[in-house]
Amino acid sequence: MGSRQLILYGLSGVIILLAAWVSAAGLFGADPYEAESAAMAAQARGFDAVILFFGLPALAIFMVMAIFGTIRGMLAHAGILAYFVYAYGSYALGFTVNRFFLVYVVLFSISFFAFLLALRDVVDSDIDESVLWEAVVKTTAAVLILVGVGIFSAWIGPVWEAAAGGTPQIVVETEGHLTAQTLDLGLVAPASVVVGVLLLRKNLWGLIFAPILMIKNLALVGSAVAMTLMMAHPGAPASVAQIVLFALSGIVLLVVTVWLFISLKWSPGVY
Repeated sequence: MGSRQLILYGLSGVIILLAAWVSAAGLFGADPYEAESAAMAAQARGFDAVILFFGLPALAIFMVMAIFGTIRGMLAHAGILAYFVYAYGSYALGFTVNRFFLVYVVLFSISFFAFLLALRDVVDSDIDESVLWEAVVKTTAAVLILVGVGIFSAWIGPVWEAAAGGTPQIVVETEGHLTAQTLDLGLVAPASVVVGVLLLRKNLWGLIFAPILMIKNLALVGSAVAMTLMMAHPGAPASVAQIVLFALSGIVLLVVTVWLFISLKWSPGVY
């Protein structure tokens, strides 16, 4: 194990400790979201729940897999780190400053640099695209493109209305801080479509980023389900249709992600 890997796994360990602290505080401690609207506070607790009960165990498991040098572990590790970049970028930029603000910034920063290091490990691996079945390539590409188009379709209307001077419900719920919408429209949606197209073309970067994006998008859909469920109280009503849609999307993402990872047989390179 080289110095780059030691730094990567050290950063991952720090993420686990800090994220466990702030997520547990958000769910069980004194309310750090008291300055937020009911909808924003519910969404924050949904993110906390997914991070604490899914994201952190997944990060720990994928890190151990990566340490043992499996390409599946390296890709999954990079994917869950990409989710943490998104999550704590949303916390730092989207919520009113609270006592954990600097911790959010630190988590955003170290998640970003850990992701870059994890991506470097994947790029250094020996990649043989011929082992991927044509069916899984086309299915994964189709799912990624649909995710990108779906995100764009869901957000562009309300965001356009808000930018044109209107006051859609999304502005009321987020108090005008469209952080998630900015990240989704600016990064997640175009990245999903571009990687899907590259995967269809059997491009090397498509093969690298498709598993990473599938893990990241799967975690994000889990967060969306948890956020919607957390909003099921007076003042922040949950939408049954949204819950069903997110749940079905999560099932599809899970099945295709497992199928994709089963088909991966790349060999890790020499560090």
